[in-house]
Amino acid sequence: MGLLGDNGAGKSTLIKILAGVFPPDGGEIYFNEEPLKFSCPKEARARGIETVHQELSLVDMMTISRNFFLGREPTKGIGSIALLDKKKMDKECRRVIAEIGIRVRSPNEYVSILSGGERQAISIGRAMYFGAKLLILDEP
Repeated sequence: MGLLGDNGAGKSTLIKILAGVFPPDGGEIYFNEEPLKFSCPKEARARGIETVHQELSLVDMMTISRNFFLGREPTKGIGSIALLDKKKMDKECRRVIAEIGIRVRSPNEYVSILSGGERQAISIGRAMYFGAKLLILDEP
């Protein structure tokens, strides 16, 4: 499906409503025969809706691996102490990077060295890894 319209027509606003960034001010939206109404992006992601925004949500001063899992970091713990599972993060990130064809030496490289296309590929790979049922690309 594609969504076309003039500048200022509301395309990005609709995408942000679907992603849980903005609440709708009226009407109803259905996905898989269920109404969609989210109060935050976390709720949209929990329902399998992932978005790659035109302004990529990657942090230049963090590694590829940290960006890949940002907000959904796997942890391992001892008792009540939870620590980042960096080995799992690096292993999974390396696997996905290879699958989508990005050539980087290590998932521990900083995002700032990546091209715009590589950044988009990381964002799309992240959405696919977390099981997107609906992947929305805002001006890819």
